[in-house]
Amino acid sequence: KYIEELDAINAQRYCDALYDYVRNAEVGKRLSEWQAKHKKPMWTVEYGGFTTFHALADPEKPFSLLARDNTDSALISAVRSLSWTKAERYFRYDARFTGHHGYMTMFHPDGTLKPAGVALAALNAKLAGKRPEGEAKLSKPLQGFLFAGKGQDLLALRHAEGGAVQLTTRLNGGTVQVFDFMGRELKPAPGKLHVVADKHLKYL
Repeated sequence: KYIEELDAINAQRYCDALYDYVRNAEVGKRLSEWQAKHKKPMWTVEYGGFTTFHALADPEKPFSLLARDNTDSALISAVRSLSWTKAERYFRYDARFTGHHGYMTMFHPDGTLKPAGVALAALNAKLAGKRPEGEAKLSKPLQGFLFAGKGQDLLALRHAEGGAVQLTTRLNGGTVQVFDFMGRELKPAPGKLHVVADKHLKYL
C-alpha cells in the first residue's frame, strides 16, 4: 500500500532510490514497476541468521546443519530479491555488527566471515558486472534466475520444493561453467553437462 501513498505525494521527486525487503514475487513485481515508472534505482535488503559452521556443543563436528540451512536461505534471499525487482543492490543489516558466535552478525569473533557471509561473497563475485533479468521460465519444480552480462550470462538454479533432479544437456558450442553454492567449480564431463538440481543453488 505504501507504494500508492508514495505516488500520491510524488515522492519520487524527493528520493534517490527505493529501499525495501522483497520476500515474495508479488512485492518484487510492484517494486519493479515503480522503479521502471520513475527511473529510480531499486535496492533490496534483508537481515537475520548467520550462525557458525562449527557446532559449539561439539567442536569435532565439521559443520552445523543450522549453518548450512542459513547459508541456503541467505543466498536464496539475495538471488530472489535482486531478480524479482531487477534491483541494483542487495544489502544485509547483519554486516553492521561485530563478530560473535550467535545470530545477527555475519562475522566470527575473530572478524572472519561465517559460512553464509562467504557464500554471499562468492555470489557477489559471480554477479559482478551482470544485471538481473528476472525469474526464468522453467518447468516446475525447478526455479531459476537469470543475470545477463557482456559475453557471459549466469543462471542461478535450484529445486524449489527441496527435492532433487538430474539434468543432462549436450554442449553445442560456447562454454558452460558450473559452480556450487559456495562458488566452487564443478567440472562437467566432455561433451555433456550433468547437473543435480537440489535445494542448494547452482550457478551455470
